[in-house]
Amino acid sequence: MPGGRDTPYARDLNGKANRKIRQYVENGGSYLDICAGAYYACRKVEFELGSPLLQVDAPRELALFPGVGRGCVYRGFAYDSEAGARATRVTVNTTHMVDLAAASVSVYYNGGCTFDQPNQQQQQQHQQHQTLAWYPNDEEGKGQPAMIECRVGKGVAVMSGVHLEYDTRLANPASDLPAVVQGLEADDQARALLMRSTLRRLGLKTSDVALTDPAMTDLALIVQGLTPTSPSCERVWATLKAGGDTLVTGDESFQIRVDGSKADRTQQQVHVQRLKAIPTESLQTSFDSTLYFEHHKQVADSLDSFGSSLLYAEVTTSTQTILDKYNPKYNCFMFQ
Repeated sequence: MPGGRDTPYARDLNGKANRKIRQYVENGGSYLDICAGAYYACRKVEFELGSPLLQVDAPRELALFPGVGRGCVYRGFAYDSEAGARATRVTVNTTHMVDLAAASVSVYYNGGCTFDQPNQQQQQQHQQHQTLAWYPNDEEGKGQPAMIECRVGKGVAVMSGVHLEYDTRLANPASDLPAVVQGLEADDQARALLMRSTLRRLGLKTSDVALTDPAMTDLALIVQGLTPTSPSCERVWATLKAGGDTLVTGDESFQIRVDGSKADRTQQQVHVQRLKAIPTESLQTSFDSTLYFEHHKQVADSLDSFGSSLLYAEVTTSTQTILDKYNPKYNCFMFQ
């Protein structure tokens, strides 16, 4: 669950969606929450208490952590702004985050929380938790927890008040504060190791080789029940545009060619060319789409319900950039 604002999460997910999320984690799933997502996963949010514009003081029903998500840790936060942003150095619990040789890492902070420990009764009624990293032991950070891990049933949730995923190479010179970026650059590699350790705490498989940018793989669009003569197929031809990667259906495959003259593949639109075979071995080495759609048929209201279109890649760039920014018609097809 990413950063942003916690209140819209509660508005949209309270009820059935939260029950589904919690059930997923309790049954052995892994859940990563960053910044606003970390607030949202706590039993209660206390955000900028006393501020007439910013205050949030409310319970949260997901409650993967039985304590309080409290912030801001540092002063100066403003929505849609870098005014409260800073590079802060967290102390890492190297007993659990074994990838890191250094005991501290510089990370990006902008409005995140710390985690107030639950009382003994709340702790007994919920799951075990442990601290993975602490804020600096200074006037504002006070050595408070910056990252925690919670065992929830058979699953695990990691919550972080700081942005361990921040990559200075993607910084925007026009909006990101130069002093913040400079404070983060020296620890790019250490932050990547922190992210890798976090993913491993969540039970994910990661590479042991040197941390380098992986090459992006082909994209597959897999649409349940799509045949060459179906209305869904006609919708594909009507809505997809030139450029892109690979479109795959349950009954037929399509290759979406990339214009090799453009280096940035995220700026491609999509066009479709029919192929005879579905390249499952090259495109889906870590995912079984057949099993996915078998399960979808059991839980969905209809074949055309949400989830009947699946966009898949082994390695890709920002999905928001691909779908929202450069391929809006493609995005409309995916979610109509």
